[in-house]
Amino acid sequence: MVLFYLKFDVSPNVWWPAPAPYILVGDEQYSIVAAFGNGAIVLLLRNPDGTQIPANEDVINVAALRVILVPPGALITSEMVPNDMISLSYDEVAIRLRLHE
Repeated sequence: MVLFYLKFDVSPNVWWPAPAPYILVGDEQYSIVAAFGNGAIVLLLRNPDGTQIPANEDVINVAALRVILVPPGALITSEMVPNDMISLSYDEVAIRLRLHE
């Protein structure tokens, strides 16, 4: 299992899960598309409807990226996490999976 979280420079205390169909960061609305494979991670900011943001339009800056890799043999019980981990914030996932900074 691979989970991605982004932090933007305009909201330094919030980690946004990726993918995310709709986020509101400052006054800007976006969606986040995430993909990985062949040794690469691709994270794209899009308009909330999923369309590409024009190249001449300013977008917010990504300040940090966190990737949580849960190996196949890791024991995760139903008491640790709900069925839909993507709905959890980074802090909730870190607590439930007992991650340390």
